[in-house]
Amino acid sequence: MKYNKLIYFIPLLIIGIFFLFVKIIVNSSRIKVIVETDKIDFSSSTVKIPIKIFAIKDSVFHISFYLTEKNVKQKIFNDYIIALKKGQDYDLICEFNNDILKEKNTFLFLTKLDELLPDKKERLYSVLIKKPVEVVKTTFFENMVSISTPSKVVVPEEKKLVKEEKVVSEEKKEEKIVIKEKPDFEIVISSERFKKKYKYDEKIEVIFFVKNKTATSQIKPKIDVVLKTKFGTIVSSQTFNVQLLPLETKSFSVEFDILKDFLAGNYYIELVGFLNNVKHVVNSEDFEIVDFPPRISFPETPVIRYKLANTILVEVEDDKEVTEVKFVEVIQKKKTINEYQIITESPMILVAGNKKAGLYSYTTSKILKKDFYTFYIQAKDSSENVTKTEVFKIKITK
Repeated sequence: MKYNKLIYFIPLLIIGIFFLFVKIIVNSSRIKVIVETDKIDFSSSTVKIPIKIFAIKDSVFHISFYLTEKNVKQKIFNDYIIALKKGQDYDLICEFNNDILKEKNTFLFLTKLDELLPDKKERLYSVLIKKPVEVVKTTFFENMVSISTPSKVVVPEEKKLVKEEKVVSEEKKEEKIVIKEKPDFEIVISSERFKKKYKYDEKIEVIFFVKNKTATSQIKPKIDVVLKTKFGTIVSSQTFNVQLLPLETKSFSVEFDILKDFLAGNYYIELVGFLNNVKHVVNSEDFEIVDFPPRISFPETPVIRYKLANTILVEVEDDKEVTEVKFVEVIQKKKTINEYQIITESPMILVAGNKKAGLYSYTTSKILKKDFYTFYIQAKDSSENVTKTEVFKIKITK
């Protein structure tokens, strides 16, 4: 009898495994990313990496691009949010400043895709890219009058001519002067709307002016606006293609969202202009992204009743994310005024809102004492900042 049941069970198990395998295959192949390494454009100022994205199923993705070195990811381009239809393909070009590569001949290019709909999954596509080797061609020009040593000269009169040619050649060499090119445009960062400190979820707004210094020609400089940490690490960047008439000045505004992934600390804005292989760099003053500790408030005055379980509500807000809220019951130590001993620590439950701004609840056990009930609230955020309220001493009522 047992063997008969096993005979029926085995086919069902095989069918279940098969459908599970099919589901895994379908989900894993919802999108396909191809980095067209043969079409990468390395210019003197920028690198352009073409990318093709193919959708196997209807889906929505958040796409970001990084260079990785020693497990450290450096964001190099603006993020995309793309809604794709089944069978649709999408062409992207990731363009970033060539200065990021510095002396690197090879670099690991990483494309990160966070699926937003219908599922929430993260996919990483990486490819090792080699910069093309620059072939330097050396051309030798032969002088119209050959310079020879005296031992090879047949006609004595030519000796003088050869020596004179040599002197002239040396004089020409000394007359070579390296002229440092000055840009035909000027970049000025405005202090308007620029702050010394920013909170998370704020926007960093930068206003800058670009001026054509020439009186006769129209120019088209390219301006990279780069958000950097105080150590020079690129966090985000945007590019402007500017067109200016002679002596014209234009103003531009750029915004950077302060995401919760950003580390608290000092940053600055770097503006890099390119025109005819001439680069012009202007930096802003340093500013700070501050992660303030959580803020705790009571929507209503707590009430503690005798022989009842009492619910206490608090509102907790944070710039990034609240990770923990505790209800701490204490009693006053004997022979002291402001010292307390912890009786219990209990987690409070998020009942409304979210981890950025939420309402938290805790219900006490049945209160059996008749004098005072003392407690405080403690909250911690994702940066390990901790906030404690004062100790509340509530009269127990009937």
